[in-house]
Amino acid sequence: MILSTTRGAFWVWCALLGPGCARIVSARGGDGGALPADDVVPSDDVPDLPEAAAEEPDAPLLPDVLICAAGLTRCGDLCIDTTADRSHCGACGRACATGEQCVAAACTRVCDMGQTACGASCVTLATDPAHCGRCGNACPAGQACVGGACAAAGPCGDGRVGAGEQCDDGNRRDVDGCTNACSFGAVVLGGNAATHVAAAFAMIGQAVTRGEGTLAAPVGGGVIVTSLDGGTGALTEYDTFLRAGGHVLVIGGSNSEEYYEWIRRYLNQTGRTGAPGWQQIMCAPHYARAVAHPITRLLPETHSFAMSNVSYHMVRFAASQPEGVTILANTCLSGDRGSIAVRRYPDGGTFTYVAYDIGQYGDATTEREFVAPLLRGYLDFVRSPP
Repeated sequence: MILSTTRGAFWVWCALLGPGCARIVSARGGDGGALPADDVVPSDDVPDLPEAAAEEPDAPLLPDVLICAAGLTRCGDLCIDTTADRSHCGACGRACATGEQCVAAACTRVCDMGQTACGASCVTLATDPAHCGRCGNACPAGQACVGGACAAAGPCGDGRVGAGEQCDDGNRRDVDGCTNACSFGAVVLGGNAATHVAAAFAMIGQAVTRGEGTLAAPVGGGVIVTSLDGGTGALTEYDTFLRAGGHVLVIGGSNSEEYYEWIRRYLNQTGRTGAPGWQQIMCAPHYARAVAHPITRLLPETHSFAMSNVSYHMVRFAASQPEGVTILANTCLSGDRGSIAVRRYPDGGTFTYVAYDIGQYGDATTEREFVAPLLRGYLDFVRSPP
């Protein structure tokens, strides 16, 4: 006996087989409504028809055609929700372009969190002088868009992004996130597990310079990002760089006492005390916002990773922290004291730690839903006035 591998057709089989069909599946599955391979009902599992039906010459035969459930459309040998399927949007075979999603049967441009689609472009309404506050609202010549409102532009270093400026962090330092010419400083990316971090930077349109070593050296830019998944090596000293106004973002970690001791230069953490240095989070949520902050403003209040390896909690912060430290997020682990923390130094430099393994593990969904908005918020933070 051959059965269709779609959820829609399976409901038809169940209706015909009667009480013997005890397995229930939803009328729609996954992307496009196709029944995953592990939900196909083996022919051996299909109950025999009642003897009376088998002996009755006029008993109805099982159909040999694909019949889709209400709300699904037959596209080849699949039952598809054409209102939401990117490959069959509005009709079978009508695929959406890169960067588009299928919404209400129409291909629609999807922008990064914090941006808005204005025509064919994704813009930031808070700072875009051509779309200030709303699409099409252009600021007069010589004015800047500040917080979604047009305002007279001032000189570089006044803390307000003016005409011709990419950023303005309120100082004239050249070794931080915004140069003394009010342009974006270079971003240096290092570490042994930066695959998904690099992909997320590309997703938000941020070019990076690849650094060398376990921890990227503080040269060539005012923003240093390093993503680790174990390993040891030369542990760069960032104190001078941070006290001069530079910014460091560390992602992931290593389960060595040498590494834990290095972290304690910047943040107080417990090492292996009370729990293993690395721990996969088996509860939910993996991430929960602790306080409102620019770094995490584009992330949801809570989030759990579809791939459990991403949740590896690499570092545990101690209850007592140096001056200037803020715990931005927690996990569901009992007694946990944070998964993301930032320390602000007196001269404006910052040391930020993200204790998830988002550089080594993940997929395009993790990059889009968590890593990219986190990096976008981080860059906006380090390029703005303290």
